[in-house]
Amino acid sequence: MELVYEILLGLVTSIIGLLIALLINSAVENRKERRVYKWMLEAIKSEAKSNWDILHESFLRYFENGVVVRAFSIETTRLHLGNPMFVKHARRDDIEKLNTYLRHLSLHFGTLLPTVATSYMLETLGNSR
Repeated sequence: MELVYEILLGLVTSIIGLLIALLINSAVENRKERRVYKWMLEAIKSEAKSNWDILHESFLRYFENGVVVRAFSIETTRLHLGNPMFVKHARRDDIEKLNTYLRHLSLHFGTLLPTVATSYMLETLGNSR
C-alpha cells in the first residue's frame, strides 16, 4: 500500500510540475508576442508618419495639377492586419481604425481623405497601448 501512495505522490508531483512549466512557457510566449505586436505597431506608426510627409510634401502640393510624385504606402499596415498574432493582441477598435485608414488611403485620388486618415492614425496610434 505504501508503494501505491509513493507512486500516486510522484504522479501528482509530476503533473503539478508539468502544469507549472506550461503556465510559465505560456506567459513567456505571450510576453514575446506582445513585444512583437508593439514592434509591428511602431512600424505602422512609422508608415503613417511617412504618409503624412508624403501628403504635405507631395500630394497636396501637386495633386491639383494632376501630378502625383509619391504614392502613399499601406503595405506595412496591410501586412500586419493579415497577421493572426497582430490581430490577437490588437484591440477591436484599433483594427477598425486601421481598416478605415487603409480604405481612405486606397481611395485617396480625387479626395482629401489622406489628410483625415493620416492625421487620425497618427493621433490614435499615439494613444494606443
